[in-house]
Amino acid sequence: MALLRNNSTNGREPVLSPRALTSQTTTDPEPVRPLANFPPSIWADRFISFSLDNTTLEAYAKAVEESKEAVRSLMIDTTIDATTKLSLIYSVHRLGLSYLYSEEIDAQLDKLFKELDLKDYEEVDLYTISVQFQVFRHHGYIFSSDAINRWEIGSVDQLPEYIKPFYRILLNEYDELEKEYTNEGRAYSVHASKQAV
Repeated sequence: MALLRNNSTNGREPVLSPRALTSQTTTDPEPVRPLANFPPSIWADRFISFSLDNTTLEAYAKAVEESKEAVRSLMIDTTIDATTKLSLIYSVHRLGLSYLYSEEIDAQLDKLFKELDLKDYEEVDLYTISVQFQVFRHHGYIFSSDAINRWEIGSVDQLPEYIKPFYRILLNEYDELEKEYTNEGRAYSVHASKQAV
């Protein structure tokens, strides 16, 4: 690669090679780089040599066993109401620990399903009803949801007794949403939601 430069005296300068150009620029001293003085690690040398203390592990194992027994005793406690017990079973299931208490859960659900009185649910919020519905359905208890295809208060007579309070609460919720969304001009979203359910 050749470079040409204009010279005021003869109009041309001799051809310079890239090597010649770099030799002229290397006369500058090399840049000084700062040293990296990093602070010591917050972990220090803790993980270089690791020793496991069995007494600590035994203390952890004891704490886990105590917690498991506490939950087990809550599940079989007869003084706890059905709503709280079903919420506990739901939480244990969501944590992925239901395999630890499968016998207790099955026994309690059998008992709660036999004692189920849906008249108590007329004043309960929708979240509680949905949690309980989900717990029973997940464990194989049949709650039919077939008469629920119609969204009229008159269709409540076609439903089984145990589902009527759920249906009334659901209808009330949708009525409130429809009133609210109609004022906002979004009543179509309630209709779409009913069709999806």
